[in-house]
Amino acid sequence: MQSHGYEVVVVSGEPSIKDLEFYRSNKIKYLIVKYKRTGTNLIGDFSYYRQLRKIFNKEKPEIVMTMAIKPCIYGGIAAKKAKSKFYPFLIGLSSIFTMKSLKMSLARAYSVPMFKKSFKYASTVFSHNQEAIDVFKKNKIIKKQKIKILGGSGVNLEHFYLADLPSEPSFIFVGRILRDKGIYEFIEASKKILSEFPNTKISILGDFDSNPSSLQKDKFEKLLSGTKINYCGFQDDVRPFLKQHSVFVLPSYHEGTPKSTLEAMAMGRVILTTTAPGCDSTVIDGVNGFKVPVGDSDALYQKMKYFINNANILKQMSIESRTIAKEKYDVVKVNNTILDVLGEKND
Repeated sequence: MQSHGYEVVVVSGEPSIKDLEFYRSNKIKYLIVKYKRTGTNLIGDFSYYRQLRKIFNKEKPEIVMTMAIKPCIYGGIAAKKAKSKFYPFLIGLSSIFTMKSLKMSLARAYSVPMFKKSFKYASTVFSHNQEAIDVFKKNKIIKKQKIKILGGSGVNLEHFYLADLPSEPSFIFVGRILRDKGIYEFIEASKKILSEFPNTKISILGDFDSNPSSLQKDKFEKLLSGTKINYCGFQDDVRPFLKQHSVFVLPSYHEGTPKSTLEAMAMGRVILTTTAPGCDSTVIDGVNGFKVPVGDSDALYQKMKYFINNANILKQMSIESRTIAKEKYDVVKVNNTILDVLGEKND
């Protein structure tokens, strides 16, 4: 967008030092707003909306792009007030649409009307998959708006390079420590694998979160207690860890298009994931990996075991993963699609 003459401004919460250095080095203005990504504190949400109004009134953006629930709701309404074009991105289904509990039902009862109010101003709704669009249509949030399916936010094929596989089959999970990411199923399947193949390398990368499905740290540590599963915590750069493992495992319940999977595919990792929306599109079953039913730890274990007993198939699957990443998820292609919608062809 900068190459097409736009000034780019990022509005979000407190950034990490590394992120802030990136924005500064790329001449991107970063404005901090105070808000909680999760939760339904209406006073806090109204404060967030007022902060956006103040920023938009000052910056006078031609285009506002938003991601995640609260930015899509309050950013859309603030964009309308500022007379800016509004482009929301649905990067996946929130817990309010997937979790069945009283708390989530109340959150949904509030959020759906707010989404409707915001999205009626949208010029185009971008989505990572059709399933999210279907849910929003079912809830009558999206009616006549233009829709563009991106198939993910793309992956940088130069940064995530093709790497040789390790000599022995090994498995890695990369993601937040959430129930909805399938962390229980991964740990249960991994314990079975280690009981039969004790020298298998199995690792988990990721941090805890404020998401309602996040595990408590002590509970997570208890699940890993006595196992040989390596917990590596949060990592700024996942590439060295992906290089050390041959199979990337994400048994998620729902996704947009998981960027962690795309990064693994770009590095030539074999993918073991679920049939959940967003996950299923990253794998051609039997070509670059396998898909198992959501919540089925035994099916996950069986496929992990299959990889160990049939290690000869990993190399070809690795090549196929890289090929699919290049053909479907190259970040340059994704960006050009967005620019095309904005009327800015990237020549």
